[in-house]
Amino acid sequence: SCHTCGILLLPCQASLTVLASPLAPIMGALCSKTRRKRVSQSTLKKVGVDLAAASLHMIEFLEEVEKFPCLYANKRILKEAIRRYEEIWLPMAPKVTNNDNFLVPPLDVEWVWHCHMLCPESYQKDIQAVTGFPDLPAHSLVARSGQTWKDALVRSQASWAAVTQEAYDLTLTLAPEPLTDDSAEDGNRPSKISYDLIEAAGRQMAFHYQVAVMPHYRDQDFLELAVHRYVDKFLELKRRYPAEFWVPTYDIDCIWHAHQLHPRIYQEDTKRLCGQLLKHDDSVNDRATGSRLNDRWEATKKAWKENFN
Repeated sequence: SCHTCGILLLPCQASLTVLASPLAPIMGALCSKTRRKRVSQSTLKKVGVDLAAASLHMIEFLEEVEKFPCLYANKRILKEAIRRYEEIWLPMAPKVTNNDNFLVPPLDVEWVWHCHMLCPESYQKDIQAVTGFPDLPAHSLVARSGQTWKDALVRSQASWAAVTQEAYDLTLTLAPEPLTDDSAEDGNRPSKISYDLIEAAGRQMAFHYQVAVMPHYRDQDFLELAVHRYVDKFLELKRRYPAEFWVPTYDIDCIWHAHQLHPRIYQEDTKRLCGQLLKHDDSVNDRATGSRLNDRWEATKKAWKENFN
């Protein structure tokens, strides 16, 4: 993964300092308002979406997915979700979806879509192959409650029913499914999606724990500081050293994920701020001493200190 195992940023510090023990030693710092630096509006507005709010909405979604563990590693369930995503949702979404009148896919489909968007380069290529449209479908993270959400669900269910007889909501059948099931019911179904979404879903299983269960990831000041570190420093490192592979801390990675889940905005922002579409590779997950991930983590800490401290 793109994370460093078992570490968390000490948020009151501007450096890339990390702690091996995640909770007890840092809660005092997390709760101390007087030690926090306010983040300027100019920093928050460098990107086209409110990333602090988007992170909260992403965590809300991750908590919903967590109720259905089969969406992480049950290959039979995931293959069916991918089929529904590719054959029903993607052909439909570009035609009827926009940011002001958005649609919500079924949870199994939304999870596959979520994992796909976290590989921006493959996502763009695959979407064009499946839909034939040059533009990406509109997607944004929103609150999963309230009248706006309810209205979107009604629109979505009606749009889904207009193109297929398949059930929209499968959550009642997903709930009792086991975490793993390697049986293959679809055989070798032809697909235009090149990215391995089953492997991607499995890699995202740990991300819920890394961000969603930690209380400070719901704190506005903490998230805004993470936006500052992501926008003003992490993306700036990529602009200054475009060929390098930089490893984020969990707080930066949380914001990075939320940014990618607005694919149109992410493309525009990273090309403007980094000079290129910023790739995200969560398949690099060997953390052993001497591994690429470990070596690049050390290099990231060194470059961070040299450039920003």
